[in-house]
Formats: sequence, structure tokens, C-alpha cells
Amino acid sequence: MSSKQWVVGYFKKENKYSVIPFTWILNCGNVNLSKWPMYGVVDSMIMEATYPELDWPTFPVQIVSQIFNTFEDAKIKEKELFLSASESESPVKKKRKSRKVYPAQIEVESDSACSSTHTTPIKVLKTNHVVDHQQSGSSAYAELQINQISDQLLPSNIISSSMNTLYDTPYDTDAYTAEKELPMFELNTQSVDHSMSSVSTENQKELVKKYNDNMMNNLFKNVISILAYIKRLDSKIDSLIQNNNNVQINQTFNNDFEKIFPLKNVEAVDDMENKLKLDENTSGQLRNLLQKIGGTGLKNFVKRVLERIFTNELSTKYSWTGFKDNHALKNLKIIKTMKDVANSTFSETEANFEAHIKDWFRHGSQRYAREQQKESS
Repeated sequence: MSSKQWVVGYFKKENKYSVIPFTWILNCGNVNLSKWPMYGVVDSMIMEATYPELDWPTFPVQIVSQIFNTFEDAKIKEKELFLSASESESPVKKKRKSRKVYPAQIEVESDSACSSTHTTPIKVLKTNHVVDHQQSGSSAYAELQINQISDQLLPSNIISSSMNTLYDTPYDTDAYTAEKELPMFELNTQSVDHSMSSVSTENQKELVKKYNDNMMNNLFKNVISILAYIKRLDSKIDSLIQNNNNVQINQTFNNDFEKIFPLKNVEAVDDMENKLKLDENTSGQLRNLLQKIGGTGLKNFVKRVLERIFTNELSTKYSWTGFKDNHALKNLKIIKTMKDVANSTFSETEANFEAHIKDWFRHGSQRYAREQQKESS
């Protein structure tokens, strides 16, 4: 037998026929109820016989067909019933096209003890399409599976689980499983054999209460999930604000650091050397500045950086080895930092780097002379 089955139901209040998956049907005493989704693509859910959710509402329905193993057969039967019903109407009335409408929801308090159609098949009179409801003394009602009812109606401990998720505390899944497996109520099978009407009013009220609790818990679950999501968003916003403040502070610090250059005298060079030796942050600032200056190649990089770090006048007082009473360049932290940035950016040898440094300082006197000429003219 197919795992998916359908029947055709008649919603009296709306005067509509509809194919209904067999798993959506519930028997409540002498009344048949149909679970019905309030969201989603209902036609597709009916065709695929989607298993009903716990929060779906129920509506009174009259089963007017036998059980079909294919949706197509059930759809054909629905069309036949609709056409026969249309022909029986008064000719004065204008035939209206059938369309699916959500049936009006009824209060669950009016139901008696409900069972799934998995264990209680429905008998149908094919002659007049009216359901032959099972007699109250039928033994089929004794086959109600308590665990199945419990799975459908017993509210899970959703609030505790959601709160634990929100505040990062462990959740006792064993205790929850044990709670879920407890039967909702004790069923007197001897009384059921005689009549389903023997189910006490107290148990009926308990069913309704547990069902309502389940609906409330689902609502709380959504609220807690939203609160957890808001908490994560709040934390991300705080992080973004903090990062933005750090960027602004670093930007201010970078601007102050850049204002130190170009260095105008030997004392300023010595002071920068001491800072580079003692403060890693200063080394990082200098590295960032050199990377920001950049260049199209090694020679262009050396030229642009040295023009930014040294004045032309100061360049006349330095040479690579300190020849002719000049100050030596090769051991300066500034030069070593330049070399590190150049090596990480350009594929050049150290010899080429040193050659470009020496060449720039060798022409320092010429640049300084031209600068003085421009100032005097």
C-alpha cells in the first residue's frame, strides 16, 4: 500500500470540496476534523501529502470518498463531486467556479477525544457520499496509540531550550525525552471498548489545556529566538562601533606621525632611531608609511621614500659608510625598514637596493645647490 493516501472532504460551512491528505484527518468522537496549514503553498502541500505540523488549526470536515493511493484519483473524485453538486443546485443560481478557501477555525473545546486516521480508518457510503461514522462501541477506537497522540499534542519544553540557547547554558535532553515519552493521560481500554463517550470530561479538558500550552510554547519559542538574534546583532554593532573608533584613533595617530617627516637635522634622525629601537609601534607606523608611499619599481620606491624622509640639506651629511666625516647610513633602522618593505614588494637583490641608496645620497649636494638657487631667484 502506498505510504501517501488522500481522501475527498466536504467543508459544510464554506460549501467546498477539497482533496485532503489522509494524515491530516483526525477522528474526534463522532466528528471528523481536518488539520489545515495557514501558510505556505497549500496546493503543493496537499499534492505531496506533507505531514501536518503541531501548530496547524483543525476544522470540521465530512469525508465523502474512499481512500485513494494517488493524488490524481482523489482529484478526479473531487471534480466529480463538485460537478454533481453543481447540477443539483437550482437553475436560477449562477454556477460559480470552485476555489479553495481556508475554512473557518473552530474552538478545540468542542472536540471529544481525537485520534489520528492512521489507526482509525474511515468508512464511507458510496451511494450518497455521506460518511458512515463508526459506532461508539467499535473496537477500532481501542487501538488508539497513546504515544502517537502524545507526539502530536504534548508541548515540548521549548521555552527552557530556547532560554538555554540564549544564555549559553546546557540543556538536559534526557530529561526532555523522558518528559515527552510520558503518556498524556491514562486511557481505560475497557471503557474504550464499550464506548468512546466514556472518556472523562476531565481528560478532555486536559487535552485542550495541553494543546493550548503547546501553542503558547511555540509562540514563546519564536520570541526567544528573536531575542537571541537581537542579542547577536547588538554584539556585532558594538564590535563595529569599537573597530570604527580604533580606526579613527589610528588615523589620527598616523597623521601625527607623518608630520614628523621630512627629518631636517641629524638630531631628528637620532631621535627617530631611538624610538624605532625602543617602540615596536613606531616601527609599525614607519612600515605603514613606507608602504603607503610605494613606487613603480625599486629605484622609484627608493627615490620617493628618501625624498619624503630626508631633506636635501640633510642628505649632504650622510653616506653609505660614513666616508669623509659623514654619518653612516647602512646601520640605521630607517634604512633597514626600507629594505624590509622593498624586499616584500619588489623582486630585487640587496645589492641593487644599496646601489640606489648610495646613488641618491651621492647626488645630495647637487640637489641642495639647485634648491638654494630656486629659493634665491
